[in-house]
Amino acid sequence: MIDQFHRFCQCAARTAHRMVGIPDYEKYLDRHRTLHPAVVPLTYEAFVRQVQQRRYTPEKGKFTCGCC
Repeated sequence: MIDQFHRFCQCAARTAHRMVGIPDYEKYLDRHRTLHPAVVPLTYEAFVRQVQQRRYTPEKGKFTCGCC
């Protein structure tokens, strides 16, 4: 029963994070280990910074306000 509740809470937290745009660092680590095992992964802080830069830096000739 406690395990089910714990899994539910993890799933709810992941869903809430996706809704507000917080990236999933654990998913990044899993994928990084699979595709680039010899390369050291980014720290959590560097990962979040990179995701924010990608999301909020406008592409050349395209204005983005971060909400669209």
